[in-house]
Amino acid sequence: MPRSQDKVAHTLIQNSYEQDAVSAIQEELKYLRAFLKIYKNKTTDLVYKKLNPLRRQIVTPLTLDDIQYAEQWLKVEYRHKKFPENKSPLFTDNNEQVRSKSEVIIANELKASAVPYRYEFPLLMDKNAATPDFPDYDFCKLHPDFYCLNIRTRQEYVWEHFGMMDDANYAIQATEKLNLYAQNGFYPGKNLIITMETQNKPLSSKMIKGVIEAYLK
Repeated sequence: MPRSQDKVAHTLIQNSYEQDAVSAIQEELKYLRAFLKIYKNKTTDLVYKKLNPLRRQIVTPLTLDDIQYAEQWLKVEYRHKKFPENKSPLFTDNNEQVRSKSEVIIANELKASAVPYRYEFPLLMDKNAATPDFPDYDFCKLHPDFYCLNIRTRQEYVWEHFGMMDDANYAIQATEKLNLYAQNGFYPGKNLIITMETQNKPLSSKMIKGVIEAYLK
């Protein structure tokens, strides 16, 4: 074709490529459907579910379905931080004590969305994680407000809520905590959820529901 018709030639080449690509995609879909049909009927979960209920009580399954996994995840025992005695206690719908009204809102929304969580679960942090060759390691514990499980992906998330961001000293401490998280591999959008509020911009249930939908469903 003459150079004046380069645009037409490019369109024809693109169309030819797309037709071949569509054919390849259709072929891939055919094999994937065949695989899923076999997989659906041959999974180890199904073998366990087909057992007599009495045998199921005896057998330890090789794999856990989502419900079983979440139940095991929630059974982990840990020491809780003490609460100050001079403050009125606040309780969630799970009848657990928390430290603020905002934490009540978050905990209740997590429960309503069937998201497993551990309140103030201790995590060991290396203060010198940024310099791994340093000979004298200095470890500390952080107790994130919520340690959550996405049942679908089985990924764990730290959820920190910073409720007084209009207080300068509080904001500095929050920044230091976030830096420590980053040094130990916890990053916003990856495995760290951050929510904040001030007196003029309080926490809202709508925002919390959006966060849960984005990370934990």
